[in-house]
Amino acid sequence: MKCCTNCFNDKNIIEIIERKGQIGKCDFCNSEVNKSIEVSIIADNFFPLFELYEPKHLSEDFPQYHFTFKLKNIEYKKTLTELIQEDWNLFNSLALNKSIQSDLLFNIKEFLPSERLKNYWPDDYWVREIDRYYGFYSYDAWNNFTNYIKHCRRFFIEITNSDSYNPVEWLKYEVFLNYEYLIENGSTFFRSRKGSKKDENGQLAPFCELKDIGAPQLDKSRGGRAAPEGIVYLYLASCPDTAIAESKPSKGDYVSVANVMINKELKVIDLTHIQPIKSPFNYTHSSLSEAIQVTNALTGFARELAKPISSYGSNIDYIPTQFIVELIQSYDFDGIVFKSVMGPGNNIVLFDVNCIEIINATLYKIMDINFSTKIIK
Repeated sequence: MKCCTNCFNDKNIIEIIERKGQIGKCDFCNSEVNKSIEVSIIADNFFPLFELYEPKHLSEDFPQYHFTFKLKNIEYKKTLTELIQEDWNLFNSLALNKSIQSDLLFNIKEFLPSERLKNYWPDDYWVREIDRYYGFYSYDAWNNFTNYIKHCRRFFIEITNSDSYNPVEWLKYEVFLNYEYLIENGSTFFRSRKGSKKDENGQLAPFCELKDIGAPQLDKSRGGRAAPEGIVYLYLASCPDTAIAESKPSKGDYVSVANVMINKELKVIDLTHIQPIKSPFNYTHSSLSEAIQVTNALTGFARELAKPISSYGSNIDYIPTQFIVELIQSYDFDGIVFKSVMGPGNNIVLFDVNCIEIINATLYKIMDINFSTKIIK
């Protein structure tokens, strides 16, 4: 049987049909003016998508690990067609009603090399396989990871972990290669420090030497979301406004901002462009399931890194981000780039604190600070 470009909303599967198909009648939407193709030709593209789901009968006993959260409001009475359409908006509902969508899925399923699917129909009740552990397209991947690292195990996980959950397995080196970015030798950024000094004429002047505005000394370093106490990283910003905002000054404060130059090529992880997976036919990881897990976890990681340090927070809250930062460092990357929530630009965390040279420095006075609030209760 043949389906056509009019049957789908997904641009990637439409492109495949456009490239391989021919104008002809579609057996599902009855269109005769669009390119159509035998279902068997495109079926292999659907295998990763089907792997995200399984018949409910196979999932009666969900594994409950001691570190996972309880499943939240997961609906177990949905057909495979309903789940796929809800998650991906795969089918053109104007051309195919639910019954015909199910027929098309069934025809695709018949060509897939999966023993576990052979005796089940799309009209049976199905579940998202990934809901067992993470929750689909939510931040549960990050939440489960942080819960595990904070309260179960965080050292020697790869060696001694006897649980079925191992974050190192899906945060492996190849995953981070998808987000690798090269900072060229000679690139410029900004670093700030609250305060000023007096010049030789007794006038206010910015801090302009590395010993004053570079990375802090070991005995003065404080733990944060990237570095634990006792380990020093270099924090930079992509623009002066972000550097100033990240120093969290008060009205009337003076802030020294140094324009610094990178003195060697750096290989960093760029978390500023993590895109949600919009199509089950277009992803860069080894599997669609891994792509979803990694994307959700790294989105949570980037979001947590950007949060300002809270005076009410506990040091244990920073362990998950510190763990991944050190994991990235162990893969021989030189740092991380992530969006700032304090300013308009990006933050850069570099592991080598001696990789910058100061070009010049400017002294700013904070004239005003604007707040945005909302009523909580």
